[in-house]
Amino acid sequence: MEEEWNAMHSRGGSFPSLWKKENLSQAFGILQDPDELVTLEEIRQELLLEEQAMVAEIESILQFEDECLDSVVGMNAENLIVCPVCNRNYLTVTSCFVLCQCGVYINCKSQGMSREKLQSLLELNLSAHANSCYEHPVFSVVLDAEGGSSLFMSCTVCDAMAVII
Repeated sequence: MEEEWNAMHSRGGSFPSLWKKENLSQAFGILQDPDELVTLEEIRQELLLEEQAMVAEIESILQFEDECLDSVVGMNAENLIVCPVCNRNYLTVTSCFVLCQCGVYINCKSQGMSREKLQSLLELNLSAHANSCYEHPVFSVVLDAEGGSSLFMSCTVCDAMAVII
């Protein structure tokens, strides 16, 4: 298709204006030429195939984003939250701390944490990020100067940052 575009473009350096009567009749003449009609139909079919491929890719990306959101905030029948840092283990949430087998430990004694509150915080921040960016953010634990830790969400695409806990 690119070769065809270049060939058509190189014939006159630019395409003729269809506002002039002689150019309009020339354009209609092309549409009556069987070889040109076959070429135009081939181009149309190629464009349709490309469009279908793009739609399929967008649908798969949306499905992947939904799966990622479900895995980060994913609640199973036992009401467990998947660790957003490792995406493998479930978090242990008490009113004093959040803990994961991967090494995540966040002291949240002053915040009175619960599973519902943590889930709500994760959903709120992920939804807010998804409204402005297509990329899945990364979660990490950040240590502060006093030795405490916080759950941090960041995105390399849109430079978004948020402290979850």
